[in-house]
Amino acid sequence: MEEITIRKLGVKFSPAALVMTYQGSLDDSIHRRTIPVRNITKESNIETICNELTNSPKHHKYVGY
Repeated sequence: MEEITIRKLGVKFSPAALVMTYQGSLDDSIHRRTIPVRNITKESNIETICNELTNSPKHHKYVGY
C-alpha cells in the first residue's frame, strides 16, 4: 500500500468537503483530493463524521490512521 504525506488540509463549505494536497511515496508529484462530507449540519457529531470517513473504503487511504 502506498504511503502518502499530507502537505495541506483545508475545508470547503459549499458543498461541504475536505480538500487535501498530498505527496505519494512512489513519486514526487503533488496530488489534490476533495473528499465530500455529506449530510453535515450545525448539530452533527464530529466523531461520527470522522468514523464514517475513516471506515469508508474509498477514503480510508487518505483519512485513516
